[in-house]
Amino acid sequence: MSEHPPFASKLLRKIISISYKLLDRVEMRSKHACEGVFRKRLKEELLGMHPLVAGKRVLDVGAGSWEWPREVFGNQCDFITFDIAAHENVDIVGDIYQLNACVSDACPFDVVIATELFEHLTEPTQALEQIFRVLAPGGFIFISTPFNKNLHGEEYGDYWRITRQGWHHLLSTCGFTVKSIRWLGVEHFPKAYFVIAQKPFLQNSKESNYLQE
Repeated sequence: MSEHPPFASKLLRKIISISYKLLDRVEMRSKHACEGVFRKRLKEELLGMHPLVAGKRVLDVGAGSWEWPREVFGNQCDFITFDIAAHENVDIVGDIYQLNACVSDACPFDVVIATELFEHLTEPTQALEQIFRVLAPGGFIFISTPFNKNLHGEEYGDYWRITRQGWHHLLSTCGFTVKSIRWLGVEHFPKAYFVIAQKPFLQNSKESNYLQE
Protein backbone atom coordinates (compact mmCIF):
# COMPACT_ATOMS: atom_id res chain seq x y z
CA MET A 1 0.00 0.00 0.00
CA SER A 2 1.37 3.39 -1.00
CA GLU A 3 1.86 6.04 1.65
CA HIS A 4 -0.28 9.19 1.66
CA PRO A 5 1.20 12.06 -0.36
CA PRO A 6 2.74 14.74 1.90
CA PHE A 7 -0.15 17.15 1.25
CA ALA A 8 -2.79 14.50 2.08
CA SER A 9 -0.97 13.51 5.29
CA LYS A 10 -0.71 17.14 6.36
CA LEU A 11 -4.41 17.71 5.63
CA LEU A 12 -5.36 14.55 7.56
CA ARG A 13 -3.35 15.68 10.59
CA LYS A 14 -5.01 19.09 10.41
CA ILE A 15 -8.50 17.54 10.27
CA ILE A 16 -7.71 15.31 13.26
CA SER A 17 -6.36 18.28 15.23
CA ILE A 18 -9.45 20.38 14.49
CA SER A 19 -11.72 17.45 15.40
CA TYR A 20 -10.07 17.08 18.81
CA LYS A 21 -10.40 20.80 19.48
CA LEU A 22 -14.08 20.71 18.56
CA LEU A 23 -14.64 17.71 20.84
CA ASP A 24 -12.90 19.56 23.68
CA ARG A 25 -15.19 22.56 23.19
CA VAL A 26 -18.31 20.39 23.11
CA GLU A 27 -17.17 18.60 26.28
CA MET A 28 -16.44 21.91 28.01
CA ARG A 29 -19.84 23.37 27.06
CA SER A 30 -21.55 20.20 28.27
CA LYS A 31 -19.63 20.40 31.55
CA HIS A 32 -20.61 24.06 32.08
CA ALA A 33 -24.24 23.27 31.24
CA CYS A 34 -24.21 20.42 33.76
CA GLU A 35 -22.68 22.65 36.43
CA GLY A 36 -25.36 25.25 35.74
CA VAL A 37 -28.16 22.71 36.13
CA PHE A 38 -26.61 21.37 39.34
CA ARG A 39 -26.12 24.82 40.88
CA LYS A 40 -29.73 25.77 40.06
CA ARG A 41 -31.04 22.58 41.67
CA LEU A 42 -28.76 23.02 44.70
CA LYS A 43 -30.14 26.51 45.29
CA GLU A 44 -33.69 25.17 45.02
CA GLU A 45 -32.94 22.46 47.58
CA LEU A 46 -31.40 24.99 49.96
CA LEU A 47 -34.34 27.35 49.57
CA GLY A 48 -36.57 24.45 50.56
CA MET A 49 -34.76 24.48 53.92
CA HIS A 50 -36.10 27.96 54.70
CA PRO A 51 -38.71 26.80 57.29
CA LEU A 52 -35.93 25.06 59.23
CA VAL A 53 -33.41 27.90 58.91
CA ALA A 54 -35.44 31.03 59.64
CA GLY A 55 -34.69 32.44 63.06
CA LYS A 56 -32.27 29.63 63.91
CA ARG A 57 -28.53 29.18 64.41
CA VAL A 58 -26.98 27.84 61.20
CA LEU A 59 -23.46 26.58 60.46
CA ASP A 60 -22.19 26.30 56.88
CA VAL A 61 -19.21 23.90 56.97
CA GLY A 62 -16.77 23.92 54.07
CA ALA A 63 -18.28 27.23 52.99
CA GLY A 64 -15.20 28.41 51.11
CA SER A 65 -15.84 31.29 48.75
CA TRP A 66 -19.48 30.45 47.94
CA GLU A 67 -21.37 33.38 49.44
CA TRP A 68 -24.86 32.61 48.11
CA PRO A 69 -26.13 30.78 51.23
CA ARG A 70 -25.09 33.69 53.44
CA GLU A 71 -26.64 36.20 51.05
CA VAL A 72 -29.96 34.29 51.11
CA PHE A 73 -30.13 33.24 54.76
CA GLY A 74 -27.84 35.71 56.50
CA ASN A 75 -30.55 38.22 57.38
CA GLN A 76 -33.01 35.51 58.48
CA CYS A 77 -30.91 33.66 61.03
CA ASP A 78 -27.63 33.54 62.95
CA PHE A 79 -25.51 32.35 60.00
CA ILE A 80 -21.89 31.25 60.62
CA THR A 81 -19.43 29.87 58.09
CA PHE A 82 -16.60 27.41 58.72
CA ASP A 83 -13.73 26.23 56.51
CA ILE A 84 -10.21 24.88 56.76
CA ALA A 85 -8.90 27.76 54.64
CA ALA A 86 -9.17 31.46 55.44
CA HIS A 87 -11.42 33.52 53.17
CA GLU A 88 -13.40 36.72 53.57
CA ASN A 89 -16.56 34.58 53.50
CA VAL A 90 -15.29 32.35 56.33
CA ASP A 91 -16.07 33.26 59.95
CA ILE A 92 -14.26 30.38 61.66
CA VAL A 93 -11.11 28.74 60.29
CA GLY A 94 -10.51 25.23 61.56
CA ASP A 95 -10.34 21.49 60.95
CA ILE A 96 -13.67 19.70 60.47
CA TYR A 97 -12.31 16.81 62.56
CA GLN A 98 -12.00 19.20 65.52
CA LEU A 99 -15.22 21.06 64.81
CA ASN A 100 -16.58 20.60 68.33
CA ALA A 101 -13.47 22.28 69.75
CA CYS A 102 -13.75 25.19 67.30
CA VAL A 103 -17.30 26.23 68.17
CA SER A 104 -18.99 26.89 71.49
CA ASP A 105 -20.70 23.96 73.24
CA ALA A 106 -22.96 26.48 74.96
CA CYS A 107 -24.69 27.44 71.71
CA PRO A 108 -25.43 24.36 69.58
CA PHE A 109 -26.57 24.79 66.00
CA ASP A 110 -30.07 24.10 64.72
CA VAL A 111 -28.96 23.45 61.14
CA VAL A 112 -25.65 22.46 59.52
CA ILE A 113 -25.15 22.93 55.79
CA ALA A 114 -22.44 20.95 53.98
CA THR A 115 -22.40 21.51 50.23
CA GLU A 116 -19.82 19.74 48.07
CA LEU A 117 -17.71 18.87 51.09
CA PHE A 118 -17.83 15.17 51.89
CA GLU A 119 -16.24 13.94 48.66
CA HIS A 120 -13.12 15.84 49.75
CA LEU A 121 -12.87 14.36 53.27
CA THR A 122 -10.67 11.36 53.98
CA GLU A 123 -12.77 10.44 57.04
CA PRO A 124 -16.45 11.29 56.40
CA THR A 125 -17.62 9.35 59.47
CA GLN A 126 -15.42 11.39 61.80
CA ALA A 127 -16.74 14.59 60.23
CA LEU A 128 -20.35 13.46 60.73
CA GLU A 129 -19.62 12.59 64.36
CA GLN A 130 -18.29 16.11 64.91
CA ILE A 131 -21.32 17.66 63.23
CA PHE A 132 -23.61 15.49 65.34
CA ARG A 133 -21.96 16.87 68.49
CA VAL A 134 -22.44 20.55 67.54
CA LEU A 135 -26.10 20.09 66.52
CA ALA A 136 -28.88 20.73 68.99
CA PRO A 137 -31.28 17.83 69.65
CA GLY A 138 -33.72 17.77 66.74
CA GLY A 139 -31.26 19.71 64.57
CA PHE A 140 -30.90 19.09 60.85
CA ILE A 141 -28.01 18.57 58.47
CA PHE A 142 -28.25 19.30 54.74
CA ILE A 143 -25.66 17.62 52.52
CA SER A 144 -25.02 17.81 48.79
CA THR A 145 -22.44 15.64 47.06
CA PRO A 146 -21.68 14.80 43.43
CA PHE A 147 -21.94 11.27 42.10
CA ASN A 148 -21.55 11.14 38.32
CA LYS A 149 -18.94 13.90 38.14
CA ASN A 150 -15.39 14.27 36.91
CA LEU A 151 -12.48 14.33 39.35
CA HIS A 152 -12.08 17.78 40.85
CA GLY A 153 -10.18 19.51 43.64
CA GLU A 154 -7.45 16.88 43.60
CA GLU A 155 -4.99 19.44 44.95
CA TYR A 156 -6.79 19.09 48.28
CA GLY A 157 -8.29 15.63 47.69
CA ASP A 158 -11.20 14.05 45.84
CA TYR A 159 -11.90 10.72 47.55
CA TRP A 160 -15.52 9.55 47.39
CA ARG A 161 -18.69 9.13 45.37
CA ILE A 162 -21.25 8.03 47.98
CA THR A 163 -24.43 6.19 46.96
CA ARG A 164 -27.81 6.66 48.63
CA GLN A 165 -27.31 3.39 50.52
CA GLY A 166 -23.91 4.70 51.54
CA TRP A 167 -25.52 7.85 52.94
CA HIS A 168 -28.08 5.84 54.87
CA HIS A 169 -25.29 3.76 56.38
CA LEU A 170 -22.98 6.66 57.24
CA LEU A 171 -25.68 8.83 58.76
CA SER A 172 -27.40 6.09 60.76
CA THR A 173 -24.03 4.87 62.04
CA CYS A 174 -23.38 8.37 63.38
CA GLY A 175 -26.78 8.59 65.09
CA PHE A 176 -28.75 10.57 62.49
CA THR A 177 -32.20 9.78 61.15
CA VAL A 178 -32.35 10.20 57.38
CA LYS A 179 -35.32 12.34 56.36
CA SER A 180 -34.87 12.51 52.61
CA ILE A 181 -32.42 11.64 49.86
CA ARG A 182 -33.09 13.26 46.50
CA TRP A 183 -30.99 13.22 43.37
CA LEU A 184 -30.32 15.11 40.16
CA GLY A 185 -30.61 13.22 36.90
CA VAL A 186 -31.10 9.48 36.38
CA GLU A 187 -32.02 7.66 39.59
CA HIS A 188 -29.50 4.83 39.22
CA PHE A 189 -26.65 7.04 37.96
CA PRO A 190 -27.41 10.53 39.28
CA LYS A 191 -25.32 13.63 38.86
CA ALA A 192 -25.61 14.48 42.55
CA TYR A 193 -27.37 13.68 45.81
CA PHE A 194 -29.15 16.03 48.21
CA VAL A 195 -29.53 14.62 51.69
CA ILE A 196 -31.39 15.84 54.77
CA ALA A 197 -30.96 14.08 58.12
CA GLN A 198 -31.92 14.89 61.69
CA LYS A 199 -30.32 14.46 65.09
CA PRO A 200 -32.95 12.68 67.22
CA PHE A 201 -34.65 14.37 70.13
CA LEU A 202 -37.13 13.16 72.73
CA GLN A 203 -40.06 15.46 72.16
CA ASN A 204 -42.10 15.62 68.99
CA SER A 205 -42.40 18.99 67.32
CA LYS A 206 -43.76 20.60 64.21
CA GLU A 207 -40.24 20.76 62.79
CA SER A 208 -39.65 17.03 63.22
CA ASN A 209 -42.62 16.34 60.97
CA TYR A 210 -41.76 19.02 58.42
CA LEU A 211 -40.18 16.67 55.89
CA GLN A 212 -42.76 13.92 56.36
CA GLU A 213 -45.86 15.96 55.51
